[in-house]
Amino acid sequence: MILNETHSNDYLKAVRDGTLQQGLKIDCELDTNLVFKFGQFNVIVGHANVGKTDWIVWYMVCLSVKHGLSWLIYSSENSIGGLKRKIIEYKTGQNLEDLSEEDFNKANSWLNFKFKFVDTSKLYSGYDLLEIFEENKDFFDGAIIDPYNSLKRLANNNSHEYDYTFASEVRLFCEKFNKTIYIIGHGVTEALRKVHAKDHPNAGHTIPLNAADIEGGGKWVNRCNDMIVLHRYTQHEDEWFITQVHVRKIKETETGGKPTFIDSPVKCVRWNKSFLINNVNPIADTVRPEAKLEPQTQFEKTQQILKQRKEDEPDWAKPKDEEEIPF
Repeated sequence: MILNETHSNDYLKAVRDGTLQQGLKIDCELDTNLVFKFGQFNVIVGHANVGKTDWIVWYMVCLSVKHGLSWLIYSSENSIGGLKRKIIEYKTGQNLEDLSEEDFNKANSWLNFKFKFVDTSKLYSGYDLLEIFEENKDFFDGAIIDPYNSLKRLANNNSHEYDYTFASEVRLFCEKFNKTIYIIGHGVTEALRKVHAKDHPNAGHTIPLNAADIEGGGKWVNRCNDMIVLHRYTQHEDEWFITQVHVRKIKETETGGKPTFIDSPVKCVRWNKSFLINNVNPIADTVRPEAKLEPQTQFEKTQQILKQRKEDEPDWAKPKDEEEIPF
């Protein structure tokens, strides 16, 4: 079918008169590189145990609080109760057990209004999930498939061709219904073996994934609109609580967002039931006061203790200068 010559005139007009709709922001440093856009197919990838689900759920709560977005979640490796707990704690900034009955009921009602969950007691294919998404398209603005490798595939299918076709189907679904879908993936085994070189500040720690390090390879970055790599140095004594957001691809930068520089990810610091970005808590719209940083490494802590002990020694216990010591 050949499109009518008037197709996309509204888009061209919006560009010309400066009214092109921009992506939704969460009012922090992350907005420079990543914004939410309707009708997109996005991919999030990271090593196992870096906190991919934690971060995307936090990001969804941010967007729900600030813009009223609603979400549909398929997360086969997390309990529904655990996900609900995360959402409530992100929303309130408090531990679940510390909430009053009234505050819990308010937060739980808000959760049920903004989030729905796909039953994970059965195994789905990607196409099964798209059917469920279409049946519930009037409810949600965005959805997640977490993780992709937990989905079943049709027997005797070429996995490469299957993935390519499914990725194209997801993209068409997003465009057709103006919904945004995030697919969460893991890195390939070889990427787990890649560590920083000896001369790097984080020598020996696993390096962040590149776009093509996702299981299935480069087809995912080829087909998606935006690709986000999440990374965390899980065994680093100083940085284990910092989630790095590496934006590898933004297909349309004119509506907001751009890739991060290779060694300059956006750092999300886990703090008080939220993430802080440059000391800003987007959900609560607060800025954490600057605090004096205490030594973080065990070496620094030990040196501080030894220094304090030396200062606290009585005069008689302190060593004398060499010339005062008799032979």
